[in-house]
Amino acid sequence: MRRAWASFSSEKHARLAGRLFAGTLVSLTLAFGMAEPALAQRTCGPANLGDTCPVTGTAGFETGLHDLAFLRLDTNFETGVEWGDGQQSAGLIRCFEPFAHPRQCHVFGTHAYAAPGTYTIRISYVPGPFSDRQTAMTTATISPIGDFVILSIGDSVASGEGNPVVQFSAAGMQPPKGFWDNPGSNYDFPQVEPQTPPEEAEMSRDCHRSLIGGPAQAVGLIAATNPVTFVHFACSGAAVGQIGIPKENLQRSNIIEQLRIARKHLERIDVLLISGGFNNMTFRSVTYNIDRLVRVGFGALVKRCLNPLEPCQEDPDFTTDIDDSINGNPDRILRGKPSLFGSETEYRFPGLHLAYQDLDKEIHCINPDTDTPEPGCSETQIPKLVLITEFFDPTHDETGNFAGCFVPRARWAYIHSVITDVNRQVHLSPWPAVVGIQDDFLTHGLCADSANRWVVRPAESFDIQNDEAGSGHPNGAGHADYRDRIHARMVALNPPVTTASATAGGTPYPFGTWTAQDVQVTLAARNPIRESGVGTTYFAVDNPACAPPAVISCSLYAGPFVIGTSGTHTVSFFSENQFGAFERVNTVVVRIDKDPPRMACGGTPPVLWPPNGKMIPVTTTVEAVDEVSGPVPFVLTSVGTSEGNAARDIQGFVVGEPDTGGLLRARRSGFGPGREYALIYEAADDLGNTASCTVVVTVPHDQRRAGR
Repeated sequence: MRRAWASFSSEKHARLAGRLFAGTLVSLTLAFGMAEPALAQRTCGPANLGDTCPVTGTAGFETGLHDLAFLRLDTNFETGVEWGDGQQSAGLIRCFEPFAHPRQCHVFGTHAYAAPGTYTIRISYVPGPFSDRQTAMTTATISPIGDFVILSIGDSVASGEGNPVVQFSAAGMQPPKGFWDNPGSNYDFPQVEPQTPPEEAEMSRDCHRSLIGGPAQAVGLIAATNPVTFVHFACSGAAVGQIGIPKENLQRSNIIEQLRIARKHLERIDVLLISGGFNNMTFRSVTYNIDRLVRVGFGALVKRCLNPLEPCQEDPDFTTDIDDSINGNPDRILRGKPSLFGSETEYRFPGLHLAYQDLDKEIHCINPDTDTPEPGCSETQIPKLVLITEFFDPTHDETGNFAGCFVPRARWAYIHSVITDVNRQVHLSPWPAVVGIQDDFLTHGLCADSANRWVVRPAESFDIQNDEAGSGHPNGAGHADYRDRIHARMVALNPPVTTASATAGGTPYPFGTWTAQDVQVTLAARNPIRESGVGTTYFAVDNPACAPPAVISCSLYAGPFVIGTSGTHTVSFFSENQFGAFERVNTVVVRIDKDPPRMACGGTPPVLWPPNGKMIPVTTTVEAVDEVSGPVPFVLTSVGTSEGNAARDIQGFVVGEPDTGGLLRARRSGFGPGREYALIYEAADDLGNTASCTVVVTVPHDQRRAGR
């Protein structure tokens, strides 16, 4: 049987899923339905030999694991894939029914395309021991990146550990393991060596990423009705921050480093999903006094407590280590070795609270190691919504009681207490938590009957991925619960995006510039997740108290509003979604200048005496200052006299120039009140606001008037 599946597509159900690998982003395919084997979920088209399957993806992203073709292959499984862009690789082979259907195999592969377009893929293969090499062809349709990005970082719970995309089969699978969506898990990449650059180290790990993981499925629900780009970068074994120093000795993914690497390839992050904290558990091995071994992580803790031959809650050293790992003991240093032949490492116990704070700094573009801005980190790379998920609880059976399998119930009770303590820190983290998951697993733990169990057992892990790494992780049903919880929380909390535009005098107004006209501001809100919707939009002018949730200080936006007074005005605005979740406050600046420049004028000398008919040098002083732009230019617009002949009695003052010096004749009529010369100056600011001032120089009738 085959189950329908759909790719992340901006035109249809969903936008691709993304993953980082070797400096590129990996776009993936989402398989819907968990009941049938993963192979059925990833095959495509009719089950006829020679069938090929199209590939979809986004430029700069890896396409993720695609079923390329269903072919009859020679027993040596020789295949090669030419991707149509000059690159090639070997195919991953999954054959089945070796006796009834010999050499009938699926060819899987994944590739990153640098540019959008349609590419022709050629799969070369040998159908039989005496056959020539043949070619099967398919196509890849590669689209540009979308404009709404959801990034998932974290540990094995988020990566999908325990749920390979293609389940292991002892017959005809190469390599002999389950197939995953990240090539580092499929291609047996080399072990991370000391001093390996962080990005190269991250790409080499067996992260066991699968779109069966809860975050990926939750984004799949979002993508069914919204265009999104999903980047799945969680890695099995990842801790929040660096656990040991020197860090070169640890073969462990770092969630802070995951975010740093993702930002190198993503210009924006809108929603960030986090699962992390349980792998910060650090404890001494029971043989610590002999070989100084230190164990780290969720898997190591569960493995120890489920081993009846090793102490768990009975060991006070162990319980102290776990308590310090969760609640913190910053002054403590534990020196030990990560492996029997490893070099000594210093392990610290900052506690989850400080670990989450450091991650929050990185989220906000601050390097937690130096408390300095991360170079090149932009505002668009700071997510508008960050969610951290609770950890599941595998400790109960189908009746809701502590389990009775493997080990005594007291050990299950202790594991439960540890999970509860970790989730308490999750709830105290800087971000909203996806809650309810621990309670949802109350009757679905590791020891529940098969109909109710949401957790992978050790034997099942070997069956589906040929190793024990999947043990104790959520199975498909468990991840479906994660899916529903994460999806509901994303929908409830994803904020709208409100934008502002403006006009002045009927033409577009660029915010922050000066205008002499009234400014009309228009706000528009939308939500990239349409199920989240848009509720009320709020705004205020020059009121910093208007910020969520203090909406009482704000005005309700009902339509465009006008700002008409001179000055620099800050417009604050934001919206809430239909569930009452607010976006961050946005601000724009409006600058209006309707006021003319300030002018002051004077003449030296202000009085010409005696009236002997001589031409007297006169100097004017003119001050023209705009409150916005400072000093502004001025010109002499006119010069005249109340009596006499202006052309003969006024010399040197040039109208139309910023002229402040000339000659005026000291003469007046003997029968009048005296002569007045008037020099008028005018100034205009950059916005066209004008002002004028007049310099009056007098020739009085007599000295009595001259002394007034």
